[in-house]
Amino acid sequence: MDCPRIDHFVKLHPPYLGGTVRLCCHMTNPPSFKDYEAMMGSDWVKSVRDTFKDNKFPKECIRCKVSEDANQHSIRLSAIEEHTKQYKSDYLVADIMLDNLCNLGCQFCSPMASSKIGAIISPSKYIIHDNTSHFEKLPLDRITQLDLAGGEPSYSKNIKNLLLNLPPNVNSLRINTNCTSYMDEIIPLLDKGFNISITISFDGVNKVQEYIRWPIKWDKFCSILNQYKELQLNYSNLNLSFWTTINAFNINDFTNIKSFSETMNIPLSYSLLQSPEPLNIKYKNHLTVKAKENIAVNDIFNSQLANDIDNQASLNNFITKQDSLRKIRISDYIN
Repeated sequence: MDCPRIDHFVKLHPPYLGGTVRLCCHMTNPPSFKDYEAMMGSDWVKSVRDTFKDNKFPKECIRCKVSEDANQHSIRLSAIEEHTKQYKSDYLVADIMLDNLCNLGCQFCSPMASSKIGAIISPSKYIIHDNTSHFEKLPLDRITQLDLAGGEPSYSKNIKNLLLNLPPNVNSLRINTNCTSYMDEIIPLLDKGFNISITISFDGVNKVQEYIRWPIKWDKFCSILNQYKELQLNYSNLNLSFWTTINAFNINDFTNIKSFSETMNIPLSYSLLQSPEPLNIKYKNHLTVKAKENIAVNDIFNSQLANDIDNQASLNNFITKQDSLRKIRISDYIN
């Protein structure tokens, strides 16, 4: 058992997380390191390798374990597939967050990753994190693929500048977007033959999406999505996919999420949210218990769904705080 990400992946985070690099963006609570060399020489990376050699998942890899236990495709399995396509033996996939500029205040996000949330919490004192200098310290000549995260890449001037000045060996891009604006900067790259994957954050249909990814508007989301669909008709090197983070707010909308994905003919992948804790579907509350009664949902998530202590009080407190911050009411979006 193995995961190519151990030797061929780096996640670039701003310094506020206690370091600038991590081994994988999909890990749960991995340590951070000051630079790439320090991470790869660490005892921790050795222990991750050894755990995989023992045919076990490291504790940090719980999200892939859950996906594979449910017979779903995981980030690890995708990495194994992509590994065979790489032309450079020492290739590096870099998942980078150049800044926290974002136009949405999603329910499971924070000011550190979203300037929108920072602005509503502290209008005059929120911080914009610029991480470009740390990116320039990575082994840029090894990078063959860039995964662009945020913040929101389509909202970031740093990302748009990077698209005009890519490292020399980059031949593919994966861009994670909330699909609220159209990135026409990718068209010249598509014309040059770059392989580009657009991963669209999709956490519910209509009002559910509007609540979880406030203040997104469903009609605007669909309009931008259709623009990408039209672009895909002209470029075989453009791939679209949906990514859903399963949590207490959208577990009852999962069948609608799947149906919309099928209607749009866009592949759907998903994983279970681990943080913030009140939204973890393992706890019992009025949302997860309702989902447990839905045969179609329970058939997929039965081993994870509503199988732990009752957290109704903490969920209520979380909702009250979040709604107060955004000046909205969950009852206007989710029953």
